[in-house]
Amino acid sequence: MTAGESPAGAAAAPASQTLENEHAVQLRLVEAFRTAAAGGEGRDVAAGILRHLVDFTLMHFLSEQLLMRLGAYPAYESHLQAHERLMDEVRELERRFVAGDVPSSLAAATLLHDWLHEHVTGPDRALADFLARGGRD
Repeated sequence: MTAGESPAGAAAAPASQTLENEHAVQLRLVEAFRTAAAGGEGRDVAAGILRHLVDFTLMHFLSEQLLMRLGAYPAYESHLQAHERLMDEVRELERRFVAGDVPSSLAAATLLHDWLHEHVTGPDRALADFLARGGRD
């Protein structure tokens, strides 16, 4: 790290790549859940994938939030609110599936996939760009 460079700036490239990799895992988990739940791979298989999605998404959001705080990201609060809304959606998806409402779960998973894609290409892209600039606007 050079003099005057923020900790977030020093780790920007590896952090951005890590976030991109995590986004890809999230999207694959949603797809895997949809496939398992719709294709009759078994309730336990689909439930396990869904549990992994919930846990992984929480870990990913905590990681992003730490990077935003370290880099004094100006849009932290709005980004945090978006994460909280998405976690509510993920937990609702899990609740529906556990309750046996597979059709509603599949519809919710489709909406979740679309929301994740929009979040990754919008607010998360803005965060990655901010980090790539060393935490400067």
